[in-house]
Formats: sequence, C-alpha cells, structure tokens
Amino acid sequence: MVRVSYELKSHKTEIRIEGDPRYDPKLIRENKKRQHAARADALLNGAPAPGVSDPVDDEPAPQDLDY
Repeated sequence: MVRVSYELKSHKTEIRIEGDPRYDPKLIRENKKRQHAARADALLNGAPAPGVSDPVDDEPAPQDLDY
C-alpha cells in the first residue's frame, strides 16, 4: 500500500514513497550498497557469496545407475 495525498482545492495529488522499501530510491540504494558490501566481504574472506546457492549436482549418484 502506498500513501497518497490529495488537495481538494487545487486537485494536486502526491504519491508518498518515502520510507517504502519498494519505491524509495534512497532505501533501494542503501540496500544495494549493503548487498554489494556483503558480497565483496564474503568473496574476500573465501566464503560463498550471500544469496548464492550451492551448484546443482546433475551427475547421478552411482547407486542410481542401472548397470
């Protein structure tokens, strides 16, 4: 839900996005900055990057093979 203000006399409408993490550019930039910093820190420390899942193992296990 987004707040909207409306002035009856002037018919002026304003969409208020401040503080909404979906639309507020300031919050979006801060969030991206934090994500990039966390990723860089993880890569520099040898840990897997946040938000990256383990690679998919598409090789069948030996017990799953019919010989």
